[in-house]
Amino acid sequence: MKRYIISALLFVFAFSAFAEEYVGIYSLISQDERNAIFESAGMSAKSRLVEENAIHSLFHALFYVGIEGINNGKPLVQRENKTYTNGFFNEQAKYSFYVISKEPTEKVQKVGNEYRATYRVQIRLSKLIADLKMNKVYVDTSNPATMSASD
Repeated sequence: MKRYIISALLFVFAFSAFAEEYVGIYSLISQDERNAIFESAGMSAKSRLVEENAIHSLFHALFYVGIEGINNGKPLVQRENKTYTNGFFNEQAKYSFYVISKEPTEKVQKVGNEYRATYRVQIRLSKLIADLKMNKVYVDTSNPATMSASD
């Protein structure tokens, strides 16, 4: 019995060690008909990965949490398609097509065992939404007709 508990704990620890954490600190700064500028915080055990984590955190928030001012604060991904969305968070780095610019708003700082920083990220929001629609994962929450049960 003790062996099973230890095995289970090792499995959970190993799984969580490979899972990326998202900071959850992000906000919409400005937006026009094509692009949007956000601030997003990132963290990592390695200072060179903080920027990537900040961008992943931003896309995770856009897809699964929602950001006030975008899609009525609702997540952009309404119908999960892991084959499509995983490409934004793995080595394919699909997000790079949509990122116009990224710049730190502060220097990367070490806090405890992790490095942290906040970035200003400009993305091609209209192209991202068009791509989400084409891949049938997006539902426009500002239009009640697109939220019908027949979708």
